[in-house]
Amino acid sequence: MAHPAINIQYQEAEINPYRTLQQDLDLWESSDPKNFQLAKNLVKDKNPTGVDWNGLGDTWQEFCDSSSTMPVDKLIKDIEAQRPFDPNHLLKMIKNSGGVFSHVKAGAVDRAVRPDGSSNVWDHWHTALFAKLAGVSHLQTSTKVHEQKTLEECRSEERDLFDDKNAHSLRVGMEKVHEHQVLRMKNSDKAKTDPDVAISKIFEELHITATGKKTSYTRIDGLMKIKESRKMWQNHLMGSSANADRQLKNILRMWTEVFPKEKIDATLTEALTFGMITFADVDTLTVANWQKYFEAQKDAGCFTKMSDYGRSANKMKHKSKQSLALFLIYQWNEWAFVSPEVDVSKRPITTAKAVTAFNQVMPEKFVNSVWKQASGKQKVQCGECGHAWEEKIAA
Repeated sequence: MAHPAINIQYQEAEINPYRTLQQDLDLWESSDPKNFQLAKNLVKDKNPTGVDWNGLGDTWQEFCDSSSTMPVDKLIKDIEAQRPFDPNHLLKMIKNSGGVFSHVKAGAVDRAVRPDGSSNVWDHWHTALFAKLAGVSHLQTSTKVHEQKTLEECRSEERDLFDDKNAHSLRVGMEKVHEHQVLRMKNSDKAKTDPDVAISKIFEELHITATGKKTSYTRIDGLMKIKESRKMWQNHLMGSSANADRQLKNILRMWTEVFPKEKIDATLTEALTFGMITFADVDTLTVANWQKYFEAQKDAGCFTKMSDYGRSANKMKHKSKQSLALFLIYQWNEWAFVSPEVDVSKRPITTAKAVTAFNQVMPEKFVNSVWKQASGKQKVQCGECGHAWEEKIAA
């Protein structure tokens, strides 16, 4: 779960994107005083210069005077070029080191000097925060100098530097990589065909955010599944990016309307996409009818949140998309049969059709265990003569 300090940084960045080390430490203390105090206790009474600094000087003063070091209090971060700091990650760093700051293990803090004279740390901000908390006054730095660049050009190059160094690390996160990819590609010749740019346009139009950077937007959880959903639509629609984007946008818009202010579940989006494509020949299986279904369930108090669907479905290991889709299709099919919102005389999807469609991706026994649909008829027997016959169940 994201630390509350991360969202606060995004909120404050809308007014001023520049942050100091002390500002972030103060934020940690105010948002999570218990763990902040734990970190302070871990560094208390440890060496205030840190250890392993003597490779750059025989004395601490020589180290501080070296051209490759600088005071920690002069380090600034531009959140438009760097990610927010994560208190959980910082506390883990401090715990793993026993509260002792090692200059050798920390390495050099990467910063870039811009034409206006400002200096932005583009990597190792957590290292600098550890040093500041531990009372270490100077750090080694690795300096990049921008020449004749605009502010946005500086930020763009610093993002590229960060991505080149960290983009394949799990701790960076797919969402941040996506954001940087969009910034790199949006003015290029490939922007029209880039999937990240296409998804970003949909998000912007619907006021959705994958990183939480825009705090007034609806947060979405699971960017990779959104990209996979778009790819499924694209393959189904014979490679048409425009039509794939239209379908994905309609589904995401539905979520924002049915579940306003709730985090969008990408797994549910992927499952719904799979189900709609699997039964593409069912003409009543439209986004409009799905929206009526979800609204009806919410009004009835059955599934009041998106997460309720994932918890209710019987999932098969490694088949969460397919098994959740099976659950959704079954539930929708039963609702469509009895709902005046859908003009049908029988269930749109028969048991045989469902079994045939789903047993290509999962065992038939599993499909049957979920698909408990009745035949739509009931056996009736005459009380006088004993004659029996089947009669359609009234909707």
